[in-house]
Amino acid sequence: MNSNGFEQWGGYMEAKITKLEEQFSAASNPYKKSNLFSGISIYVNGLTNPSADELKRMMMVYGGTFHHYERSHTTYIIASNLPDVKVRNMNTSKIISPQWVVDCIKETRLLDHTRYLLYTNQKVTQPGLFFKKHKMLEHEGEVSLKDNCNDTQKEESLIKTDATNVIESDNTNCKDLARTAVDPRFLTEFYNNSRLHHIATLGTGFKKYVSDLREQHGTKGFPARATLKDRLSVRSSVSNNKPSATWIMHIDMDCFFVSVGLRKHPELKDQPVAVTHSKGGTNATSVPVHPSADRKIEMELFAKRFEEHLHNNILSEKVRGGFEAKMSLSEIASCSYEARAKGIRNGMFVGQALNLCPELKTIPYDFEGYREVAYTLYDTIAQYTLDIEAVSCDEMFVDLTDILNEIHIEPMEFVLAVREEVRLKTGCPCSAGVGGNNTDCKHVWPQNVPSQMVNISCFQKLHRSTWLILKLMSYQA
Repeated sequence: MNSNGFEQWGGYMEAKITKLEEQFSAASNPYKKSNLFSGISIYVNGLTNPSADELKRMMMVYGGTFHHYERSHTTYIIASNLPDVKVRNMNTSKIISPQWVVDCIKETRLLDHTRYLLYTNQKVTQPGLFFKKHKMLEHEGEVSLKDNCNDTQKEESLIKTDATNVIESDNTNCKDLARTAVDPRFLTEFYNNSRLHHIATLGTGFKKYVSDLREQHGTKGFPARATLKDRLSVRSSVSNNKPSATWIMHIDMDCFFVSVGLRKHPELKDQPVAVTHSKGGTNATSVPVHPSADRKIEMELFAKRFEEHLHNNILSEKVRGGFEAKMSLSEIASCSYEARAKGIRNGMFVGQALNLCPELKTIPYDFEGYREVAYTLYDTIAQYTLDIEAVSCDEMFVDLTDILNEIHIEPMEFVLAVREEVRLKTGCPCSAGVGGNNTDCKHVWPQNVPSQMVNISCFQKLHRSTWLILKLMSYQA
């Protein structure tokens, strides 16, 4: 039998698709007028206007390629409407409206397809950002960003501005230059100022960091264990714990974002503090509002978000009826225990929080500080053991079994020493719980009380149902 690809798995379909493309190419030659769509291929998904047949003829006439089936190298998917399940499983960055093809032919040039995207990840409550474009100077060879920055700043210094519109500018760097996507520094600057990007990167990055530490450590020992033993001057044997017992420690930084931020604002210690982008104010009505902002529309969008995504009609009604004209809708990322005592919670709007606590102080994000403290926390624990399960940038589980058996100390002695070491190195407090597994050490100790240290075996007066469950799990207090 001749080798035509049919004998291979999927060979029939591959041969069919290839044959259709060859037929399209052959049929295009007599009708081609230009190469406007040269190198571009489209696949039409569903009912469109113009129809799939009309779009096929357009691609024939203007030098494009029409795919009867979606392929990995298909440039654009043309659609007018798609079911939600398809949208979730597809790359929406190349699903565009058929109007793009029509407008390109009308303008006799390829237009920016992003304006014709059918679906984006942009939410209605978070409008897109439109950056002012700056004319870039073209140089042969390597582009000097520093020179461009200086030229732009010199240009801007000559622009006359209205005295009523005060524009704050940072003369130490050239932020405006990187506000267009064609600038080589755009992505770097965008991610450097994205709160969610930093949180996600730190959270997932420490799993890899722990793995890298294990590879680098190899078969080396842990000299810090002996140092800790000498410092504590402990006995040579453990009296209350069996050598084979398993001990897991859960360590968590207290109000991580707030604690790190207070290092630069020690004067706010023991006061209600919140971390947010909003500058806040002395009371709920002092928060400035942009002149072009429509508060009614803004509040309605938030209310719809609660109704449609959180299915919380009660909260949506509070949003509609509970906001004043100048109340900030910036969300609180983290708040101190003093603020929580006033009823303030993470995710609450700043304006709403200021109504509950007019003396609330707001501080900005400190991304570099978060990174510094997080790495210090992990490095501190890693000098004693690498049996670490990273949870986030400020939280982890640590298997203490090997440490306790080697240097013969009580679990809570080690926890106390480590908590103090972390506090001295970072300037931030942390809480810790110890138990026989991850669930015990995390969920039994009082999470809402700062800087705590709890051993599950110390609980003598638990609720009866809780105590029964622990007994069934073979725990002895």
